[in-house]
Amino acid sequence: GSAEREAQLTPAGRALLGMQFRDRLVNRLELQDWFSRHADVTDDRIEAPLILATLPRTGQTAAGWILDRDPRNRSLLRWFAKRPCPPPDPRRAGIAPRVEDERAMISAMPRELLDMHLSDAEEPDECHWLLSNDFRVPHEIYSMRVPGYYHWVRDDPGIQETYEYYALQLRLLQSRLPPARWVLKNSPHLLSLDALHAVIPDAIFVQFHRDPLKVLASNCRLS
Repeated sequence: GSAEREAQLTPAGRALLGMQFRDRLVNRLELQDWFSRHADVTDDRIEAPLILATLPRTGQTAAGWILDRDPRNRSLLRWFAKRPCPPPDPRRAGIAPRVEDERAMISAMPRELLDMHLSDAEEPDECHWLLSNDFRVPHEIYSMRVPGYYHWVRDDPGIQETYEYYALQLRLLQSRLPPARWVLKNSPHLLSLDALHAVIPDAIFVQFHRDPLKVLASNCRLS
């Protein structure tokens, strides 16, 4: 509804949004099927993750890549963040078709954007991919003008349900990986820290600091 009323999408934009909706619905169906066949996954504990919940354009992506080099950590890599099922398996990660698909998508991205924001199929990416599978993620404002949708997500009292679904996906993703601490990152977490803390109470939150005017200017350039 917000996209119809406010975004003034071009035909190409409407087609792209339709593809995004389709991908999220496919993810939900695959997740539901996986949970129905692997009920034990839902009982896994998420142990004290390190969550970079900080303003955008403050270096959180670079920090996430650096922290991923610590073998005691695990990160939400782009190729399985966008398609959680089946969960990553270290024995097959290098040949997963999802890796090749994501490499092709990144290679088609504008050079200017890649120079401004680190992107790689096999490097850490943001939690908004998992949140989007519940169709509540303010990250949409980067791609289209939907202030009504943004305000709905920001003020939605049911956002904790989205974070419960987010945590469920993290449990699935860690089910075939060696034990390690998650390092996660997502600026929009700042809008819902209470809900995230309620779902993962032992999470450790990290924030970086930068002049807010420089943050705003850099974020506008990226958008």
